[in-house]
Amino acid sequence: ESIYANALFLINIMAPLNIHNEYNFGSIHIVLPDSLVILPVIASAIQALSLLIILIAFFFDKNKEKRLWIYAFLIITVAILFNKVLSATFMLWVIAFAIPILKTSKDKTGFLILFTLSMFTYAVWPIGLFALIRMDQFAIAILTIRNALLFLAPCYVALNTPSIN
Repeated sequence: ESIYANALFLINIMAPLNIHNEYNFGSIHIVLPDSLVILPVIASAIQALSLLIILIAFFFDKNKEKRLWIYAFLIITVAILFNKVLSATFMLWVIAFAIPILKTSKDKTGFLILFTLSMFTYAVWPIGLFALIRMDQFAIAILTIRNALLFLAPCYVALNTPSIN
């Protein structure tokens, strides 16, 4: 259910590339053809580059003490977004950092985004897990919407929160 797995599912729908699931040692793994084995390396590079950009922004931020929660929130979100595995419990990490940020926001749209994101997470796991394993297109569409929200929510929060006191 990670963004990485979501991208693989979408690629497989648009251009069947023999991506399939395999039960192995008590869990289900996505098996890639030899032509796509570079994708995990690309995902790791994107994660490292994103973290570097956040750290550079933190270094040059004149109000870094007041915006520390935002930077911590963004770092955890990047780790969740580009990790190979995404557990629904990882969402608790985001919520723990998002609540102080959203509480200070005059615009309550952030709460709506967080609530919607939580509902789509529940629709993906545990309700849609077996549909995802079967690579059902509707389940993949729900996963794609959830992952888009997972990407947009921290961007919205970071852009609309001037400081945390």
